[in-house]
Amino acid sequence: MDSAKREWLLGGLGLADGVGLVRPTLGEDELVPGRQPIIKPGERFALFGDALATGLAVSLMPLTRGANVRLHADGRAGMGPQDWIDQSLLKPLLEGAPEPLLGVFAWGDVVPTRAMFGLEEQAVARGRALIWVAPPAAGQAALRVVEHGLHARPHRLFRSDGLSIPLGPDNMHPTVRGYAGWAGALWDWLSSV
Repeated sequence: MDSAKREWLLGGLGLADGVGLVRPTLGEDELVPGRQPIIKPGERFALFGDALATGLAVSLMPLTRGANVRLHADGRAGMGPQDWIDQSLLKPLLEGAPEPLLGVFAWGDVVPTRAMFGLEEQAVARGRALIWVAPPAAGQAALRVVEHGLHARPHRLFRSDGLSIPLGPDNMHPTVRGYAGWAGALWDWLSSV
């Protein structure tokens, strides 16, 4: 077992006392022959968004360290995509060497597509790839809206709907166990071929 997968397994068990934290399903990217990993050892990337980004970053950090990858995370509770535009919060993440950006926000049936696409345009203008991480509670209609908007753009979407992620009482934010499993599935998708 390679060190990144071992780190995911041990990190997930260290955060949660259960087994079988998530059940991944193959997405389109995994079915494409010759797919390259999005993040390779020695690289770096940034994760931004609302409280989901904060929780996800806590579980992602040990996985990235085990793979010699640097993660910069900026999660701000209560700040949606439009807030990130209005307050120019993405600007500091766009400075420096090119690196992929991952955006994660809680959205339900109504997706803030205008703001999300505004953030994408800022990233593309600076030569950055922007990957959206769909929240665990996203409905199928909302996912189709995002996928349609991403069609023919050089961006990606990590779909969380194929995972069994335990959610807290608000039915929106994962439990500690849920964040650990979600991070493991996301890291596997980012770093595997």
